Amino acid sequence: MNRGASTVLALGLGITGAVMLWHSRHAARPVGEYSATAIIQVTRPSFDGPSASQALNTERSILESSALIEGVVSNLNLTAKWSGPNGPASPAEARERLRTSMEVAVNESSEQITLRVAGPDKQGTEEIAQSALRVYDELRRTRLKRSKPKNIVVLEDQLEDLEPKLRLALETMESLGKEITTEEVYTPARNEPTLLDRIREGKEEEPADNSSTLFGNEPVPRNETPEQTKRRIYLRSRRVAEVLTLRKERLDARLDYERSRTSTSESPRAQVAQQPEAVRQETTAQSGPAPGRDGKLAGWSCIFGGALWLARIATARKRNGPVAAPDGAI
Repeated sequence: MNRGASTVLALGLGITGAVMLWHSRHAARPVGEYSATAIIQVTRPSFDGPSASQALNTERSILESSALIEGVVSNLNLTAKWSGPNGPASPAEARERLRTSMEVAVNESSEQITLRVAGPDKQGTEEIAQSALRVYDELRRTRLKRSKPKNIVVLEDQLEDLEPKLRLALETMESLGKEITTEEVYTPARNEPTLLDRIREGKEEEPADNSSTLFGNEPVPRNETPEQTKRRIYLRSRRVAEVLTLRKERLDARLDYERSRTSTSESPRAQVAQQPEAVRQETTAQSGPAPGRDGKLAGWSCIFGGALWLARIATARKRNGPVAAPDGAI
């Protein structure tokens, strides 16, 4: 076998080992008595955006990043929580334990990312999953802010805060609209311009809503019947939906203008479609090698074999002698 072919085979062996290590890492599933699963829905822009694969891999890289692991370890003080007979766990031990307890999977057909956390107890497993989502959101926002002009970031933040409120108002209207007679719903006459009127005229923005719920600022009349309660909430929801719809239209228009002016494309959106809730797994840790262990051993064997082969080739070149394939090589 000539030297060129030997070198190619040795490099191929090393690459094969690296691929096997990568697959074994993602094939291994975290083991624990409890499991908490969160699903993140990634929504791409209609035009001029990345492909589904690119968008999902970007979000996956954040969930698997060292920065996220560091953030969760710090926020939950896992070095102290995971202390043993010899005292608190070292930061490196806590990071490695957390990393092995988490699994990230991508589904390109549904454009969803699944985050699964396993652990020995229900509360701790759920806390880790929720903390991971919070750190993920912080890292994602920071990354987007660094890549965009400040005015676009501000408008996008306003739109992101508005959309859940609008969705809640519309869902409430839809739900109550099935239970009441909408023909009987009326809006009392007003002498003064309403907030909706002022927004339509562009004279005033909606004031900040500091209430804890959608209907927190509206007093409940005495002796109100259940039917009257439904009508009152329906009217409130309709007013809120009208106001927020107008605000959304204005924000969308301003964003389109700023993006065209600065040549900034719209970024994919990521929203938690399923909050993590720890449940007991049907099967616990089984005896025998951990999932992915065989793949790791084979991967490292290939890498070591390729490196050894390359070393033999280098030594043979120094001697200017022929290069023979290692015993057993095909």
